[in-house]
Amino acid sequence: MADKAIRDFDEAIRFKPKFSHPYGNRGIIWTIKKDYDRAIKDFDRGVELEPKNAKFLVQRGLAWRAKREFGKALHDFDKAILIDPKSASPVIFAHFTAREAGHKAKAEQLLKAASEKLDNKAWPYPVLQFLAGEMNEPALLKLATDNDRQTEARCYLGLDHALNKRKKEATAQFRWVRDHGNPHIPEHRIAVAELERLEQPQKSPNRRKTRDGPHDPFPGNCSTRGLR
Repeated sequence: MADKAIRDFDEAIRFKPKFSHPYGNRGIIWTIKKDYDRAIKDFDRGVELEPKNAKFLVQRGLAWRAKREFGKALHDFDKAILIDPKSASPVIFAHFTAREAGHKAKAEQLLKAASEKLDNKAWPYPVLQFLAGEMNEPALLKLATDNDRQTEARCYLGLDHALNKRKKEATAQFRWVRDHGNPHIPEHRIAVAELERLEQPQKSPNRRKTRDGPHDPFPGNCSTRGLR
């Protein structure tokens, strides 16, 4: 099915090579197939054709993040926030990526800046409140009133648990998203990739003594919809 979709987008691009959306949609398919280099190439073309479309930047940022290129991912998320400061999704993705990169101060600053600009009555503002420590997990899930919101909330909860080395809790949330979430939104792809990372067999630790001691093998971690 993915291969057919790629062929369809190939044809659309041949027919209208300067129409940006087939590049974005094909890039999303490459992301699903975990061919992140091809995805980034398509998102590059989308950004070139529509430099003010924040969705291309977010999707490219997610592809960079999947490659663990956190600096490049943050650069794209930051640009998306500047273009569309009323959107919470690039803020949330940037927050998690900053934490993954070890930039705690930047992660906190992103939440503070967003709290002053975004509509606090609209979803996914409660996610920002949770990440800022102003709301607990049950309260967030109670406000996630449909499947899309449950998919998003549980993906973000899983990422937060994983970053705090709560592997059991992270795995449970990612499994819920895999089994029950909406597969057509980015949070589903993120959760499935993170679940695969958490569940892959760990290499046997090197038992030789070193000055730095044993390495912790626990892996790292981390909405726009498809481009229409």
